[in-house]
Amino acid sequence: YSEAGVFATFSEQEQLAIAGIAVLTPTEPATREDRRRRATEYLRQGFLHAAEGLLIEDSAAHTQDGEMLSQLARLYVAIDDRRAGETAARAYALAPDDPEVLHTYGWVLANLHEFDRAIALLDRAVELGADTGSVHYHRAAAYALADNLDGVESSLRPTLAREDRYAERKDARALWRRLAREHFDQGRAARATAPLEESIAADPRDVDSLNQLARIYSILEDPRAVTVASQAYQLSPDAPTVLHTYGWTLVSTGRAEQGLRLLDEAVQRGANSPSMHYHRGAALAETGDREAARSALEQALASESEFIERDAAARLLEQL
Repeated sequence: YSEAGVFATFSEQEQLAIAGIAVLTPTEPATREDRRRRATEYLRQGFLHAAEGLLIEDSAAHTQDGEMLSQLARLYVAIDDRRAGETAARAYALAPDDPEVLHTYGWVLANLHEFDRAIALLDRAVELGADTGSVHYHRAAAYALADNLDGVESSLRPTLAREDRYAERKDARALWRRLAREHFDQGRAARATAPLEESIAADPRDVDSLNQLARIYSILEDPRAVTVASQAYQLSPDAPTVLHTYGWTLVSTGRAEQGLRLLDEAVQRGANSPSMHYHRGAALAETGDREAARSALEQALASESEFIERDAAARLLEQL
């Protein structure tokens, strides 16, 4: 089941049944270290209930093992079990200088919204040598929950060049993009582009970062917008957000007809933001279709959602 990659698709009851069979078969690891390694592998692959079957049995027999309790606490966090806090605290009391125990307890506290304690523990874990993608991501996420953007940035940077496929890799990239948005929204345009540029340097096929960077370049009237948008389009030509961004950068640089074709395709594929309708209205106006342009602009302005180009859309509609 593990090699077929389908275990996580089973129901909880099915996972528990399979885990029970694994515990009872003669091939089950004989030593506690072997069992712990098996549980770690289950956790890594997302086989949560199978891991639980091994860890709970060990925790009953080894109540003074901080490392094992820490591993069980991580499992409880993954399945949103309220026993996570108590179990992580027990592990920390037994092994307060173990980097992975500190990591686990810090992440548990972050999930319990005890941000100051969480950050202190996660910082200490890194100081003592914790250097996995997960610990850096969890540290950054704790800083994000505490609205500390500098902490987010310094914690996330070590994850960029990592080649190991840790479980939170996609979440780390998403948080990196969120950091860029936060900087931009707070008027720090240069700091908004820098994280995205670093992310793309580490992974040139990061479509989401390419697309977001192109949008920011476009707003800043940076001539690199078209090139970056084109790179995203080459990688993901059917994504509505990518079509939207590339189409608008073309319109903004004097290629309205070409850009309009992409914007129309974006709408056909489900793009429906007020910004999308404003950009399409501007493209239609540029190509001479004033009636269709007014309709698109009215649709943009009728939205209750905020978008930074609302005033520009209103001015263009008034001109038409």
